[in-house]
Amino acid sequence: TELDRFRAANGQTWDWEQYFYGSNAPLSNTRLGLSGGNDKTKFFISGAVTDEKGIIRRTGFQRYSLRANVDHKITN
Repeated sequence: TELDRFRAANGQTWDWEQYFYGSNAPLSNTRLGLSGGNDKTKFFISGAVTDEKGIIRRTGFQRYSLRANVDHKITN
């Protein structure tokens, strides 16, 4: 619409809404978990990466996480 545009002195038209908000915002979630052990010791390790690009220029979000559990029986 005309309200979203700005006409420069040289006649060039800029669509500022398209410039700032017009990009796609891909989202990526990656997770990995491992578990195992024996009758006395059990373990669980997991990690995750989240990456969001953001629809506004120079914005976005990244998160990294790690989790580890170890269970060990000292006696029966």
